[in-house]
Amino acid sequence: MARLPIGLTLAEIRGALGLLRRLPLYVRRRLTYEEAVATVQRRLGQRAENFCLRVREQIWPEPHHPYRLLLENAGYRGPSEIASLIQQAGLESGLRELLRRGVYLTVDESRGRCEVRRGRLTFRVQSQQLQNPHTRREMMLQSSGSSGQAVSVSLDLDSRREHLANMLLTNVAGPMSPPPARSMWTIPTAASMGFNLDWQVCFGEPMSGRFSLIDPHQQQVPLRVRLGNLWLELLDKVLRLRTPRLQYAPAEDPAPVLAWIARVKRDGRVPSISTYPSAALKLAEAAASAGVDVSGTWIVSRGEPLTQVRRERLEAAGMRVQTIYGTTETLAVAYSCDRARLADEAHLLEDMHAIIQAGDDVPSLPAETVLFTTLNPKSAMVLINFSSGDTAVLEHGGCGCRFEELGWRTRLHTIRSVEESTGAGMTFASTDAVRVLEEVLPQRFGGSPVDYQLVERESADGRPELEIVVDPGIGPVDAAQVVQVFLQELGSSSVTQQLMSLVWQDASIVRVVRRPPARNAAGKISYFRSYAADGERR
Repeated sequence: MARLPIGLTLAEIRGALGLLRRLPLYVRRRLTYEEAVATVQRRLGQRAENFCLRVREQIWPEPHHPYRLLLENAGYRGPSEIASLIQQAGLESGLRELLRRGVYLTVDESRGRCEVRRGRLTFRVQSQQLQNPHTRREMMLQSSGSSGQAVSVSLDLDSRREHLANMLLTNVAGPMSPPPARSMWTIPTAASMGFNLDWQVCFGEPMSGRFSLIDPHQQQVPLRVRLGNLWLELLDKVLRLRTPRLQYAPAEDPAPVLAWIARVKRDGRVPSISTYPSAALKLAEAAASAGVDVSGTWIVSRGEPLTQVRRERLEAAGMRVQTIYGTTETLAVAYSCDRARLADEAHLLEDMHAIIQAGDDVPSLPAETVLFTTLNPKSAMVLINFSSGDTAVLEHGGCGCRFEELGWRTRLHTIRSVEESTGAGMTFASTDAVRVLEEVLPQRFGGSPVDYQLVERESADGRPELEIVVDPGIGPVDAAQVVQVFLQELGSSSVTQQLMSLVWQDASIVRVVRRPPARNAAGKISYFRSYAADGERR
């Protein structure tokens, strides 16, 4: 879709104007705890029915819908045959049967990075084909766009409100406690403003703090992001939403965040910060150096893996940790178990999603790969057996926490990505890293594709590190230039990726190491290697 000189499409401008019209009612309609429980229970009872409705009303009317093509290729002649399968086998068993027949999409297929091939069927997905056809374009989320289309997910207030029951029920303070003072410390996108709207609907008050890891006014920030933030600030004033001013707080100097924590604690409230684990670790270190008491502060971890080392470091500082697991396409998928035994153990939001594992049915994916199906008719994306590239261990029941009592009995833990890498909140596809290592760096600095390698490490204190290994045999190179070119290439795919590359640059996440690339037992060089804090390969 063509963009205007300011970097926005006409559809995005129309959506923004529609947002202005509908926002006042959205904010005034408070959601109670009792309503949230009733909503989740109703959706849990309608899981199979909602899935069949999505097939019938959001997939089948479009002859070229990717999932209709896959379902027809699997031998299904219409929605009634799929409904019969689900009725007889049950939802998860029915999804398993669909998987056996080739009804699934990998993250590369769904984002148009590669063709979908199932027997004689071959086609390429356009990401907008997976959008809910009934969703207005009032808000947009964008994926990294690594090595392919940047996935823009259209959201409207109706689809956003569907997630609020889950947000209210997973309040870190628990159902009967007063809500903590909430803040967000990420990158300066519209997400923090949307978070503020949600918080007002759920708890009747705005965020207490709003922080950016990069300077939101620097010229490297894309124009459309700066314009979007100005528009949201205007909305805030017109509608009197009381959103706090965005403050610049780099991970290396989080003084504004520490000042906010101290102020909140003086007021007798509990601070809660939604941020990346790596930024939270920097915050804990800065607090210890400055003598600021951060005990009791909640860290709502998002955007990158929460490993055991990271969680233990944060808890040693007196912080409490909740993790949210999700993807651009699915939004929130799982929330921390109240009685978690492992760092990232989380309950699947079963009223919104179904989950199965690939097992032996998709040879190209590890058996532990998780595949998600969106169930809510108002969810922004229509997905059946969608692989985000993550593996996980699944468990059912037995924890006894309040989420299990609500009906969310499936838990995930040991969540790892096999197709993407995440550090300091930035996710990039391993396929994109290969392109940079194999094509871009040799063309710019000399050598061949086997002279470069990317190594992801978790330091002993839990912080992410990324090494660009350059073989000494290619001669002298400017290490700073290598890092700059690498970040520019990763940031070229989308606005979100561009912002996150600035975070990596400011936090000095990436460095060049001069040594021969490591080889595996067969003597081969893999472009990407990942190590945990104990030095073991992941």
